[in-house]
Amino acid sequence: MPLHETFARKTRIREELGRLLAGATPLITPVTTKDAFPAEAPQASVDGHGRHYWVDLMAVPFNICNRHPALAVPTGVGPRGVLTGLQIVGNAYDQASVFRVGFALEDAGVGV
Repeated sequence: MPLHETFARKTRIREELGRLLAGATPLITPVTTKDAFPAEAPQASVDGHGRHYWVDLMAVPFNICNRHPALAVPTGVGPRGVLTGLQIVGNAYDQASVFRVGFALEDAGVGV
């Protein structure tokens, strides 16, 4: 993909996320959509359908939209013994609200 298309997609994702979060309190999402990923080689990063596992990582859009702070909070252990977590995402440059929600979850006893 040409570099200009990559920047155009990044800009579109950033604008859409900005509209979604405008005036909202932080968004809470899972950190991943799966409770475990296979470790076998050589294609541990590709599932049986040829998709890369990173599509199941909820952090990817927020890494692209790096103006929106995101905080991962551990929530426990899943059925396969893998740690689970929530991700708190805030409006652009609003780290304070993200940390307030993180501290509230901690005070409520969410986590390991």
